[in-house]
Amino acid sequence: MKHALLGTVLSALVGTTAMAQDTPKYFDGFFVGGDAGITDDGDFYYGAHGGYRVQTDNDFVYGIEGTFGSIDASDSFGRVSAEIDNVWSASAFVGLPFGKDRKNLWTVGGGFTQINASATAAGIEVSEGFSGFRASTGYERVLSDTVRLRFQGNYANYEQGVDGLTFTGGFTFAF
Repeated sequence: MKHALLGTVLSALVGTTAMAQDTPKYFDGFFVGGDAGITDDGDFYYGAHGGYRVQTDNDFVYGIEGTFGSIDASDSFGRVSAEIDNVWSASAFVGLPFGKDRKNLWTVGGGFTQINASATAAGIEVSEGFSGFRASTGYERVLSDTVRLRFQGNYANYEQGVDGLTFTGGFTFAF
């Protein structure tokens, strides 16, 4: 009886391991891409992203990602004009593939972000950077061996109590 039970458990373990190794890892390795979207203030965002991720045998995806972009936002107050120069971030994330074909990925993450802005008054320009925390959630869909469609929502909380949401869509290229 004991040998039969151990044999059954061993067979199940070997079968599960073989099945896990046969599951394609669509979200493993280096990636780069581009995004465009809108902020909660209605300003246009465009940028690029890149990083590295690992898809484990138990199907979890862990990774790091960097972004760099710009928000098309400016304002004037009399003789003073201000604009956003760029925004960048460095984040870690975890994800879980889902769906029958495992070609869909849902992610959550967080990390550091910085927005750089400049203001000009009477011909004098001043630049300032504001750092903070970034939280994100996203969805990615495999379109081919190398191309992914991506949607993401990001919340950023900067110094001086400035915060905002950005919603983006774009493409990711895996290699």
